[in-house]
Amino acid sequence: MQEILTIKGILSAKSSTLFTIASGCFLASLALIIGTHIEPVTFQEAAQKYVPIFLILTLLAMVIGGSNLYSERTVRTVEFTPYVQECWAHIAIQKDGRKTTHIVCVMHVLNLTEETIWLPQIKVSKPSTNAPYLNKMFLVKQQIGQYFGDYEIPPRGKTQCRAYIMIDADLSEKISKGGVVLKIADQHNHWHTLKLFPNVKLV
Repeated sequence: MQEILTIKGILSAKSSTLFTIASGCFLASLALIIGTHIEPVTFQEAAQKYVPIFLILTLLAMVIGGSNLYSERTVRTVEFTPYVQECWAHIAIQKDGRKTTHIVCVMHVLNLTEETIWLPQIKVSKPSTNAPYLNKMFLVKQQIGQYFGDYEIPPRGKTQCRAYIMIDADLSEKISKGGVVLKIADQHNHWHTLKLFPNVKLV
């Protein structure tokens, strides 16, 4: 049972995690090969035993990671419809003189699957920036009630959700030229793209 759970865990792991494992296994095999040339007596036996294993693990992690990456980028589990009048960006001046960018969007979300969906991750894909996030929230309205929070979306269910993002930079010029693109992920790390341009307002 533990082995099955481990296999399931590997198959459902994030692509970035699998690529990291692949890199580690490859570097380990490379280190053993180099060690064999430097100190044959010390490393030769270990290299013969473990290099093939590390290379097989590298190949498996790369194949599964590539498959999961494709799934993360293409599988759609939810559908978003932004409320045009309630999506905007704003540049605020802080007490210390810094300018920060605030992005807010209210939207409708529909679960396209037969399973319960959570939406734990959100990020700004466009405009691109290296500035840190000062605040980043994605809130889903509960099915019964008026509260927003980390609520689930039931199978084939629909509800309202809100995105609140604050970035430590003035992105007004980039937003004016290219708008805003948000990316939202479900619990399976399937990323969904929400293009707000030309709907987003800079106020």
